[in-house]
Amino acid sequence: MRKIVPVFLLLFLSGTAYAHEFFVNAGVTRDTQTSTARLQWSTTYLQEIEKYMAFSFSYINEGHAVNHYRDGIAGQLWARAGVWNRNLVLGLGAGPYAFFDTHGGANGSFHDEHGVAALFSATATLYTLSPLLFQARINYLAARQSFDTLSGTIGIGYELGTDKTPTGTSGGQGVGDLRNEITAYTGATVLNTQKNEQSTSWAVEYRRSLAAYIDWTATGLFEGRDRPVARYGVMSQVWLAHPFFRDHLTLGAGLGPYLAHDKYQQGSDDKTKVDWAASFSASVRFLEHFALRASWSRIITQQDRDTDVFLAGLSYRF
Repeated sequence: MRKIVPVFLLLFLSGTAYAHEFFVNAGVTRDTQTSTARLQWSTTYLQEIEKYMAFSFSYINEGHAVNHYRDGIAGQLWARAGVWNRNLVLGLGAGPYAFFDTHGGANGSFHDEHGVAALFSATATLYTLSPLLFQARINYLAARQSFDTLSGTIGIGYELGTDKTPTGTSGGQGVGDLRNEITAYTGATVLNTQKNEQSTSWAVEYRRSLAAYIDWTATGLFEGRDRPVARYGVMSQVWLAHPFFRDHLTLGAGLGPYLAHDKYQQGSDDKTKVDWAASFSASVRFLEHFALRASWSRIITQQDRDTDVFLAGLSYRF
């Protein structure tokens, strides 16, 4: 996994003028443990490297298996070929899948298991109604530490454009060279248990554009004050961020440490720990200095205290 990440980083920074695409897929998956079928859905950002190659980032939610609730984040390299005057593109992809599995035990107990699996995919994408795209996809997920799955989905996509010029806070020169951003958020925190308990959350975030497609953020996060979630702290994340539509839309993915105090952490006298946060964010600019931003963060812990933090707020750029 650590060897793959720099490869994706270099490809993301290459600034090619090839297409950027976003997909939402849904369908059925079957696992090797129970052979039962259930709903799976996913979102994917794909960027072409050249005519026959691409890379992608995906979030995959594998639904509810028996005593398992597994989802994860995947990065894949693709070989692609166009047929039917390139209106139909066939693709084969492979790459690592970092999964998060909340599985239950006796008497309502649960455990948050983390691991890395291999994801192999095949797609057929129809381009006849561009910018709208239609896709059929097959995934095979091989996990040594967990169960394997085979899934089939269909989806709809959108071509985000081919502009490679970095703009705005997520790419250097842009609207008044606005490299700084402050966002006030509110939202909800969901504790990854079998019951998915919730709490109100809020955050304040400072974002700085460091270079083309590279952002850094410092975030004060308050996940809740009552049971079952009462945790707060500071996150520092580095982001891959890409602007589209003349900087009116920005998509990004971030990763970094989270120093947090957890009031209800079990099994330790030290309730202040360094955990990790993996995040996705989207920003829509509606005025020169103002934008709406939404984000999702997966807080990754070693104490069975993983959470999903959903936030939305108003941003000021300067």
